[in-house]
Amino acid sequence: MAGPWATQLLGDLGADVIKIEPPGGGDQARRSFTTTAGDSAGDNAAFRAVNRNKRSVVIDLRTPEGQAVLHRLARSADVVVENFRPGVAERLGADAATLHTIDPRLVVLSLSGFGTPDEPDPDTDILSRRPGFDLVAQAMTGLMSITGTAGGEPVKVGVPITDLTSGMFGVIGLLAALRNRELTGRGDHVRTSLYQAGLALLLWESASFWTTGDEPGPTGAGHRLLAPYEALRTKDSHVVVAANNDKLWRQFLDVLGLPALAGDPRFATNADRLAHRSELAHALEARLITRTTDDWVDALTSAGLPAAPVRTVGQALSDPHTRALKMVGTVEHPVVGTQRVLGVPFRSSAGTSWPGTAAPAVGQDTRDVLSAAGFSDAEIETLATAGTVVEGDPYPVTEGRS
Repeated sequence: MAGPWATQLLGDLGADVIKIEPPGGGDQARRSFTTTAGDSAGDNAAFRAVNRNKRSVVIDLRTPEGQAVLHRLARSADVVVENFRPGVAERLGADAATLHTIDPRLVVLSLSGFGTPDEPDPDTDILSRRPGFDLVAQAMTGLMSITGTAGGEPVKVGVPITDLTSGMFGVIGLLAALRNRELTGRGDHVRTSLYQAGLALLLWESASFWTTGDEPGPTGAGHRLLAPYEALRTKDSHVVVAANNDKLWRQFLDVLGLPALAGDPRFATNADRLAHRSELAHALEARLITRTTDDWVDALTSAGLPAAPVRTVGQALSDPHTRALKMVGTVEHPVVGTQRVLGVPFRSSAGTSWPGTAAPAVGQDTRDVLSAAGFSDAEIETLATAGTVVEGDPYPVTEGRS
């Protein structure tokens, strides 16, 4: 997911993104995430979520002829992104060393599960050769050990956090390399991984471990360094409150009608409150359960306190503020029709190409892309006859979809 997500971000920013897919059905994600009756072979909601604003070209990179097609396309590219396990790109002729012999100004972004050290040692660098998935990276980086509740089973973050952040870190590195190319004329090889992304997120946890030597554990909905900064029970659900300094703490108690707690030695300072976190939550919830979440959110926010209900995904997506920020848009898909998509989480006066076009069918742009790269019709026919490239058909309309 890291590579598709990174390249979708680039497409949202206006890049012309060409997705190279293998023969035999294209990207495996077209099939592996098919889970509902509305999905079909080659098309599903998960694939569409990270593949908008791209053109699809099918090339058999296992053959010398296919690699020659890729290299010809690379001559007119600024960037090549590959999302293989280390060693695979080399076999397919898509590695940075090979591509830089074709165009030394290329910026190549390599996204992998565990990354490659600057000076890899084949005898000890075992992790680099392992396949990497978000769940595996969350486990290996310690993220699962700090997620969930104390004493509970290991829990992963609810979104594929290392996939998403490695894609974003990769794009940041890639954009920096493009800027450096403007200054120096040199291309670059940017490398990152799910593992590196997961480690980079351990800001509080690494600081705590290196300071105290104690292993951080899960804190549920609470903050590792602040209290109260968590979800608390109300009469009908939960409210989150971020009373993360002494001023907000006293204001919080005033709204609750519990000013006496400010003088309780267990809760006098943030350190005290952290040391007595469970007692603090019990004392606060004894008052919070007397009113509904909406009542408390209104009272707390009116007093200037950071507070919110714990909402569902559907509630967040349907909020008018979400729409006002253009975080939900639509694209037209040839099979599913009008498809809602998430927006780009920033706005600029220059604008972006979002939402642009829906995810492509397998190989639907093969001929157009090759023609634009200077391949003649005769060359394309020869390559297609040999199976080196494949021209895709329009999306099939499956039963129950129109």
